[in-house]
Amino acid sequence: MVGAGAMAREHARGLAEVPQATLAAVCDRSRVRAEAFADEFAVPAWHTDVAEMLDAVRPDVVHVVTPAPTHRAIAAMALEAGAHVLVEKPICPDLDQLRALRALADRTGKALLEDHNYLFNAQTRRLVALRDSGALGEVRRVEVVFAVDLLGAGSPFVDRGAPHPALALPGGIASEFVTHMAYLALAFLGPHDAVQAAWDRAPGGQPGAVLSALVQGRHGHAVLGFDAACAPPQFTVRVLGTRMRAELDLLEPYVATAVAAEPGARYPLVAMRNALGQSTQHAAAAVRGLWGRLGGRRGPYHGLTELMRESYAALDAGRDPPLTARWIDDVNRLVADLLATWPSS
Repeated sequence: MVGAGAMAREHARGLAEVPQATLAAVCDRSRVRAEAFADEFAVPAWHTDVAEMLDAVRPDVVHVVTPAPTHRAIAAMALEAGAHVLVEKPICPDLDQLRALRALADRTGKALLEDHNYLFNAQTRRLVALRDSGALGEVRRVEVVFAVDLLGAGSPFVDRGAPHPALALPGGIASEFVTHMAYLALAFLGPHDAVQAAWDRAPGGQPGAVLSALVQGRHGHAVLGFDAACAPPQFTVRVLGTRMRAELDLLEPYVATAVAAEPGARYPLVAMRNALGQSTQHAAAAVRGLWGRLGGRRGPYHGLTELMRESYAALDAGRDPPLTARWIDDVNRLVADLLATWPSS
């Protein structure tokens, strides 16, 4: 593990549930942080130098969980050392760096993966299954909304003493989260053809705090909305098809609702039936969510565990991992096109 911050802890918790994985070492520039992480997760070795760790441990897989501007260099070192690599999003700040990493992964014969954890959440998979079964009909529109107060006291995005690395990147704060929105949209739309977007700043002037985008995909359109100054938090996906509309809430990990059309039925009756059905689904989901939290389940990050389980099982068996190179490239092409609309001035 390279990086010992908050997301590294989520990776470590997930790895504890992967039968093929043993966390052999952690590396962080801060000796205190690396040592504390090793103590917390019973990691047998800690380092402050990536090259030293790679040479000493010879890992099969390296998780890169550091700020985005450092991803390319660390991932390249790991690939050169003969390791598969799982990189936190965004995998690279631009497409040129991703293409260079992809070429290196191809040359070394190693997997290069990006963390698309919400794609593996149970409720997202339920919606994908509805699409695959034909229950949704033809997908016409996808709406992804990420609206969370990221600018309150204590947030790393407002720490003047240690400015967050994302603030210096195209897209500002949004660059940290737009990858999630991109892959959730493409899961239902297929590769995109065109993008239009509008940006704004937060009341405090933080760049990239508001994004509204329209994406033209192969199978319909997506509307993406990001706002870094909203409360209560919302991270939702809504899919509208010719037979059904379905939606999920990724911050309440067991909420997913679907409403089907009823040919020939009068609209008021359909609306009443759908409202009653959704109320029942939400009530049941709230109970399951509370029960899951009381039982120690990992909430919104349970998809990260599933991504790692499936990826490690595939690598161990010599199969391709669940996130293909083509998929990761399509997602990052959309991310690049979204960020290219950002007004830098």
